[in-house]
Amino acid sequence: MAAKKQDPKAAEKATDDAGGKGGGKKMIIIFAVVLLLAVGGSVGGTLYFLSGEEAAPDDEATAEAAPVFTEALYNTLRPAFVVNYTIANKPRYLQTELAIMSRNPAVIDAVTAHGPLIRARLLQALSAQNFLDLQTQSGKEALQVALLAEVNAVLTDQNIAGEAEGVLFSSFVMQ
Repeated sequence: MAAKKQDPKAAEKATDDAGGKGGGKKMIIIFAVVLLLAVGGSVGGTLYFLSGEEAAPDDEATAEAAPVFTEALYNTLRPAFVVNYTIANKPRYLQTELAIMSRNPAVIDAVTAHGPLIRARLLQALSAQNFLDLQTQSGKEALQVALLAEVNAVLTDQNIAGEAEGVLFSSFVMQ
């Protein structure tokens, strides 16, 4: 009965040595597969994004296309406009500050250059309004449309390419 007694630690070490070589090979194979997937993914992604680009437009098409302005530009007309009205023999006043909006810088420059003419036309349009109509929201909106038409008429008369997109009230006081 001379059975050999093995040390438990020695048995574990022998098992680790036998499985350790196979485990190292598994790690190398896993690392190689991950590396191949990463390289394949980056090549595939690059090809996907590069193939999505459109061809460059022709020079003729670019020259014919109108420039696109996206940022809104404003020109505030100062000083404020003050208009007198008489309602039932009582004096009434309208004081308003206006800003012209356009996405075309040439239009904003033209509004500055032709400011006196634009102010004169806007004062005439404001004086022609009915004071009671201006007290309603629809009356104010109609006034904005009328003032925009006046500004664009001046720009057209002065041969300015483009037009204003809006007339905004930055102040509107009725008394």
